[in-house]
Amino acid sequence: MPSIEEKSESFVVKGTPKVIVEARNCVVSVSGWDKSEVSYSMVRISRNNQKKPLDTDSAISVKAGDSDVSIKILAETSSPGGIDFDGATKTRIEVLFQKSRT
Repeated sequence: MPSIEEKSESFVVKGTPKVIVEARNCVVSVSGWDKSEVSYSMVRISRNNQKKPLDTDSAISVKAGDSDVSIKILAETSSPGGIDFDGATKTRIEVLFQKSRT
């Protein structure tokens, strides 16, 4: 049976933040906004229920400091050659952060 999981968080940051997203084999969307925070939302769609919930999955790492945020998806669903081992699972991440003020 397919499952859809969602996770989101926001972090208040100082100045223009440094945002690092490492998410191999995921769809990533990055946009700027006028708030002094970094916000992300993650959606994972899976056709099998073998995955750990997003909140407890050790393959997902999110770290935030005063002016930086790092989001990493450590698990790979395909080999470096592009062979898809788990085509039944798709992950999408949307990141919003403060635009540079010039």
